[in-house]
Parts: sequence; structure tokens; C-alpha cells
Amino acid sequence: MANLYLYKRAFRLMKINFLLIFIAVFLCSCTSESKSITNPSITPSLATLTARTQIAIEAAPFIANLGSEDWNTQYDAVNKIAGMGSDVIDLLFVELQNPDANVRNGAVQALGKIDDPQVVEILILALQDVDWHVRYTAAQDLGMYKDKRAVEPLIQALQEDMDNGVRFSAALSLGQIKDKRAVEALIEALKDQNDTVRLYSAMSLSEIGGSKARRALLQIKDIQTIALIHNYYIKNGGGTYVPLLIQALDQYGNQAMLIDYLNCGNTQLESAAFFYAESHGYTIEYFPLN
Repeated sequence: MANLYLYKRAFRLMKINFLLIFIAVFLCSCTSESKSITNPSITPSLATLTARTQIAIEAAPFIANLGSEDWNTQYDAVNKIAGMGSDVIDLLFVELQNPDANVRNGAVQALGKIDDPQVVEILILALQDVDWHVRYTAAQDLGMYKDKRAVEPLIQALQEDMDNGVRFSAALSLGQIKDKRAVEALIEALKDQNDTVRLYSAMSLSEIGGSKARRALLQIKDIQTIALIHNYYIKNGGGTYVPLLIQALDQYGNQAMLIDYLNCGNTQLESAAFFYAESHGYTIEYFPLN
């Protein structure tokens, strides 16, 4: 039935398109033969309307695939629609009323790939969707825009949304926007019941910075959090955090952490990094500094 609906809708749009083209041609011919039509805005507005109809026709099969259960099909549809740019924003906005949550989520994904500031307000509206997947995607996309309009709605999502994924996505995006209005909410989120929300809140506080964020972060002794933002504690933790940083490397170490420790300038952390490298089969190479 969905495909039949799509074909019917596309066919209707095609009929409208042909009608508009006919009217535009007719008016153009009248302009050349009669001086009674003097408004030059008539033909351009019809041309614009025709162009929008053509875009709707081109986008229709991809919009139909936004809710596809096949990931590759949906991914391709999202990218194809987003590639059409600002011209499809209105079409995607309409799909946010679609009863299928998968379609709404696909529409939000596509919107998040369009570099246009008007998308921000639409994504903010999507934070109120009944489906957590849609809210999660909207919260995630808002961070990429780094738009100050999203700060208060993301704070509300962090504080009030019942879904863990939405809250940690909101926390992460607030760190990308780096607005100090988010600091209090992120500090409060350090007590969240969900580990990932706490981790991303700490990471965002380290990105935003400031005295309040610093005081809150220097009260944290959780080893996983210290591992995640180890560079922050290397620079700001002082001697108190050296044993915790060594423990973090032992428990959660990876190649990136190892390189950071080897180049941090702290002899204790460098020694711990040498031991970690040796015990985990890493080879250390030295490069001269220019």
C-alpha cells in the first residue's frame, strides 16, 4: 500500500508539474503578443513553483525509502535527499508528521546533513518526538551545528528525557556547542544513573571549561571517566591524579592514551607508559622535534 500511495502521489505531482509548465508557457506567449500583462513577477514565481514540484518528484522515491528496514537502502536514501540541499527541507519537515517513526528518524538524519541554519529549529522540534530514536538523532545532529539556539532545548532534554540515549546525546552535543549556560546541567548530570550520561557530561564539561566545570571535574575519582578525559587530568589534576591516571591506563589503555602519556612531560606517567607499552607488545619510536 505504501508503494501504491507513493506512485499515486508522484503521479499527482507530475500532473501539477505539467499544468504549471503549460500555464507558464501560455503566459509567456501572452506577454509577447499582448501588452496587457505587465507584471514581471508572474513568470518567475511560476518557474519557482515548477522547480519545487520537480524537486518533490525527484525526492519522492528516496523519501519513500527513509523508513526502509534495510540499513543500506535507508542510508542511501538519507544521503541522496541530503545531497539535494536546502530545497528539500520543507519536504523533510512534512515527513516529521509521518506516523512511521523510522521515516521520521530518517528525515531527521537527512536534515542533519544539510548545511542550512533553518534546520536547527526543525531539529529542536524533533526533540519532542514520541519516539526516542528520533529524539536521539535530533539531539546528536544539533551538536554538529554548534548553534546557540539549541542550548536550552538540549539542556531540557538532558534534564528531563527518560531515555538514556537521548540524555547522553544531549550531553555530548552541549559539549560541542561549548556554551557556559550548560555547565550547571552537566554538573548535575554527573550524578545521572546511566554511566554513559555521566561520562559524556564530564567530557563536555572538560570541553566547555571554566572554574565551575574545573571544580566539579576535580572531584571525580571514577577511573573510566579519568581514562576518557585523561588529557584534562594530565593538565589540571596535579600530583593527586597521577596514581589515578596510571590506574586508568592499566584498565582502559589504548594506543592513543599511550602516546599522550609518553609525550605529557610527567616522568611518572611516562614511566608507566613505557611499562604498559612493553607489557602489551608496543614498539616505541622516537622522532626529533623540529
